[in-house]
Amino acid sequence: MNRRTIEVPGVFNFRDIGGYPTRDGRQTRWQCLYRSGDLHRISGAGMEQLENDIGLKTVVDLRWPGDLARSGTLGLLEDSDITRRHIPFGNAERLTGVPDLPVGLAYLPLVERSGGDAVRIVKAIVSDGGLPAVVHCSAGKDRTGLVIALLLALLGVDDETIIADYSLTAEHMLDWIAFLIERGELPPTPNDEPHPADAIAPEAILAMLAAVRSTHGSIESYFRDHGLSAQDVGRTKHTLLE
Repeated sequence: MNRRTIEVPGVFNFRDIGGYPTRDGRQTRWQCLYRSGDLHRISGAGMEQLENDIGLKTVVDLRWPGDLARSGTLGLLEDSDITRRHIPFGNAERLTGVPDLPVGLAYLPLVERSGGDAVRIVKAIVSDGGLPAVVHCSAGKDRTGLVIALLLALLGVDDETIIADYSLTAEHMLDWIAFLIERGELPPTPNDEPHPADAIAPEAILAMLAAVRSTHGSIESYFRDHGLSAQDVGRTKHTLLE
């Protein structure tokens, strides 16, 4: 049975991106590509689920070095046979003069400087023996949200569906915020109100996609301009669509 949200013990926001229709009449494959919050707290039961039930082959970790320093390793995944690829998407920690922008406003500059990372991520996902794969950052919201939005757009999924997928993260944010407060990374907020840093900004995803199309001509051209060949694009669609 295909399920959008999958409960993996110790993990927030683990979702299948299968079943989304494309403009050419196909759909994204179920049980092929997943998106998630970070995986370092995964339990033994969660690992058994990833390895045996899902059959996960590849983890693409988008977190920046500062995230890794706070969270440590990928926990039980470190001792598994699952391939781990660390591709810090648009890592602002390696740059100078990058403004600290609110969620949403940061999306466009992040994508603009991350074309090479986006190409590396796509290649890691569709490499031989790379699937099923999961893409994750910390909450599975911003960096993961941008990567999945760009990838779904490349596959031909319409913007309304992309926004609906991105917005599903809102259902998981209270648990994520509670975890960060418990760990001391966020101050408590009155009446369990969401922290501003964890806002959901679907309008910013739409603005990002529109800006990329305006600058590059299309989402495919964005990937092509950063090194994804026509053959790579064809392989990506063949692999991730049915």
